[in-house]
Amino acid sequence: MARKKKEEEHENLERWLISYSDFITLLFALFVVLFAITNIDLRKLRQVSKSIQFGFATSGTGGTGASPAIKGPPGETLVSGQYKEEFINYEELAKARESIKDALLQYIKMGGTGFDVLDFKLDDRGLIIRLSTNYFFNNSDASLHPAIIPVLDKIAATLKNLNYAIRVEGHTDSIPVQSPIYQSNWELSSIRATNVVRYFIEKRGFSPGRVSASGYAAYHPIDTNASESGRARNRRIDIVVLGKSHIKS
Repeated sequence: MARKKKEEEHENLERWLISYSDFITLLFALFVVLFAITNIDLRKLRQVSKSIQFGFATSGTGGTGASPAIKGPPGETLVSGQYKEEFINYEELAKARESIKDALLQYIKMGGTGFDVLDFKLDDRGLIIRLSTNYFFNNSDASLHPAIIPVLDKIAATLKNLNYAIRVEGHTDSIPVQSPIYQSNWELSSIRATNVVRYFIEKRGFSPGRVSASGYAAYHPIDTNASESGRARNRRIDIVVLGKSHIKS
């Protein structure tokens, strides 16, 4: 005999309670979020918002100089370092970078030198403008070569309008300097950076409290010192716009 068909179960008329409880939970969460928003620092929220918008833009280039899917330095760098409670306005620094690049396009496009005459980078310090000392300084000499003067003038024209401190960093390769004037790469790198700072102050009107100079010799390389091409990249002046160091006007 065929089994007797089981009697159909009665429909559960209390299923609406599940949806109702979910709705109440979500409503409670909404009010918690609204309450939290009323107790935050709106200035910092705007800074975070700008940083996020810049970081997830889909056009242009970021700190690596390539063309990644997102724009700007890694997100973790936004809250790291000495000023972890502050945020860098990368959008403003990127505009300054593009302005300087447009003004110095003839140097960026220079070919046949075997090294980059100019380079730009955004990182967790801010904007770095990198000048090769192979082109802008004579070998084993800290004096400003005439070729660097128009470059510094164009850089200064943009940086003077920014409300940030500037640190000029001198770097060399690992080969000991051959000079009767400079005893080591420490002196050479420091005096090169100092001469750039003096030019900004004495010729371009920068406040002495806004600019500083540092010499790192061969101890902050960006490439290997085991090859000539790597050493050529390491011989440089970095003009660093410190994006977290606002200057009081």
